[in-house]
Amino acid sequence: MKHVISVGDFDLPFIDGVLASAESYRMTWEKGEPLPSVSDQGVVRLLFGEPSTRTAGSFEEAARLLGLPHVLTSGAEGTSLVKGETLGATARMFCGYNGSALVMRTKVEGAPRWVAEMAARRGMQLCVLNAGDGANEHPSQTLLDLYTIRRHLGRLNGFKIGFVGDFKYSRTVHSLIRALRLLEGVEIVLVSAPEAQLQWWYTRGMYNVTVASDLETLAGCHLVYATRVQRERFPSEYEYHRVAGRFTIDQAALDMLGSKVLVMHPLPIGDNEIHPSVLGDPRVIIDAQAANGVPIRMALLNEALHSRCAETPLEVIGPEIEDVRSGSADEAIARKQLAQQRFLPISNGTVLDHLPVGFGRRIQSVLGLDPNAHYVGLDQGLRSNGQGGKKDTLRLEDVFLNARELSAIGILVPQVTINEIRDGVLTKRRVATVREITGIGSCPNPACVTRCDAEAALYPHFHVNGEGREVLACHYCEQHFDRREVLVD
Repeated sequence: MKHVISVGDFDLPFIDGVLASAESYRMTWEKGEPLPSVSDQGVVRLLFGEPSTRTAGSFEEAARLLGLPHVLTSGAEGTSLVKGETLGATARMFCGYNGSALVMRTKVEGAPRWVAEMAARRGMQLCVLNAGDGANEHPSQTLLDLYTIRRHLGRLNGFKIGFVGDFKYSRTVHSLIRALRLLEGVEIVLVSAPEAQLQWWYTRGMYNVTVASDLETLAGCHLVYATRVQRERFPSEYEYHRVAGRFTIDQAALDMLGSKVLVMHPLPIGDNEIHPSVLGDPRVIIDAQAANGVPIRMALLNEALHSRCAETPLEVIGPEIEDVRSGSADEAIARKQLAQQRFLPISNGTVLDHLPVGFGRRIQSVLGLDPNAHYVGLDQGLRSNGQGGKKDTLRLEDVFLNARELSAIGILVPQVTINEIRDGVLTKRRVATVREITGIGSCPNPACVTRCDAEAALYPHFHVNGEGREVLACHYCEQHFDRREVLVD
């Protein structure tokens, strides 16, 4: 393991290993025995662009206990980021100051993954730990949550957990739900206001999830995980106040939940979601939960730094292109002319056929083609032989599309036929499979690093979600969008 960026990168062996390491640190620490030092592994840089008490404090304490030199930069206003410096430039600077680990908290979603991949492109020995990136993820919090659950329940399977609060903008919920997908026999109950419901993709394919809007649905849960409404992430005060203060775990709620329930919260408490009068109740384990951040972050820093090395840059998976048939280009052109089709052939290059009407110009725009260039020809509203209706055809003289361009076209127009004419041979192809696209498109999320950072904007990257090609997930901020939102004119 090198980076700690997203729970989506975790598997059960990794989680078990981190929890075991954290338990070892805790036992050694509680016995008063000396802790193993990793002080020869460089400097830990903590860049916290958003306020933090527990995460920043526990990472600092973890570094201190491990004998690691560490420097905390608190607040983006204390850096050149406020002057427009890119995150990549900031990370490169820290690495140049013997920074081995960069612990990042930022409102920019996807920033930790971008920095990690930028470092790999530059051959830098830098491990990146995501301490919370906007409303996206908080993976180290999830690990301490799982550690807390196992310490109190004695297991990580066969339990029922209820969530209550803001799920739309809560990065702790996003990360923990992703981790719960890996566990066996876990039932999930989600209680929130309609305006703060969890996005569909976090629970897609899960059959053990109940969605509700009242606290009574939480009865029977072994654990209840409360979260504050993320005021700073709502688009307006009006929308925030529509959601704030709807749910409170008070004495009546605890009585309803029963004597064996355990109440967790990532903190801070912001909207009275846990009433002050019950904070001393032994069922409310939020202080023990927060304290678990130190051994967990010790384990993460130790493992990350001991495996420190320059990573191989990300390898993009290209599309699978299927050859339908090939033959003489002259014969194909002759058939077109005999049929008196309104089709102007090319002698060398690419013809995109069977485009829906209007998509010819859209493809031009997505590929960045100049519609007035001499090598571009567009036929609109042609009769579609054998299929009925109309179609567009885009002709590109002396142009052959690369994998990146073919992936984008295969996403936007899955039925496209790609005709390539080379050396007198016409080859008809289709895009059989597309798993991801890169270098084309734009993430619609205004908080995404590709929208907030000039350097990251050069590297848009999306994954196809599921069997179809309708939904694309941003590689960085992990939000999901309709393909037409990403591949815009």
